[in-house]
Amino acid sequence: MEAIEEGRAFCCAEELASTESHLLGGVVISSQKDEIAWLVVRKDCQGKGIGEKLLRYAIENLSDKKHAFVVTFSSGVKEGMRALKLYEKVGFKKEKEVGHNPAGVPIMRMKMML
Repeated sequence: MEAIEEGRAFCCAEELASTESHLLGGVVISSQKDEIAWLVVRKDCQGKGIGEKLLRYAIENLSDKKHAFVVTFSSGVKEGMRALKLYEKVGFKKEKEVGHNPAGVPIMRMKMML
């Protein structure tokens, strides 16, 4: 809710009728850290370009136009391979391993020069 109130959250939705829509995906940025803080695409919508559009839009809205960061699953984590490929596709490069997330899954930091 905080990210929405601060204008740091963006989403993609499919309009079904004049009063209905389905959320397809969303992204949250941290302007202070020039970071993609959160990115998700509904499972049945993955592979359709929604994540890439959200990611590119988020990058355009970061405050620092020199670089961007994201923390994601490490290379060996099967569940994170689609996200890793997406980040690499738009220009992020692996920077360093940064430990484990709260669930104990290995994570790394990626950096993109703008």
